Amino acid sequence: DAVGLSPSPCLVRVKRLGDLGFIRGYNANIALDMIGDFVIVFSEITISNHRPSDFDRFEKAIDKYEEIIECHNVSGGYDYLLKIVTRSVSQFQSLMEELLEKDIGIEKFSSRIVLRKPIDKREYPIKIIAARK
Repeated sequence: DAVGLSPSPCLVRVKRLGDLGFIRGYNANIALDMIGDFVIVFSEITISNHRPSDFDRFEKAIDKYEEIIECHNVSGGYDYLLKIVTRSVSQFQSLMEELLEKDIGIEKFSSRIVLRKPIDKREYPIKIIAARK
């Protein structure tokens, strides 16, 4: 209604956006607290060497863990910011111990346990990103 299209042409446009790669997929906003106990942890990871092969080795190794739901290669005082979801702090600790035992180049890490999430925006600020000067 907002753009004056009937459902069929609108679906065609949405499909075209998907085909062009603008829409990567669709996800459900799941209420994890209704499923069970969980902990969200952000971990800052520094790797010991900074060759492309070292970054690649680390990224391939952590991609195998379902608990690591986001990995960002960042600038600043550390190399990666990971978002990790586990059942408990002890499960998170076991995961980190396992990662530290692997030869994937972790020099040091620091973690922050999420206590609450007062803001949870799921939408990207498309109007701001797409604005032209």
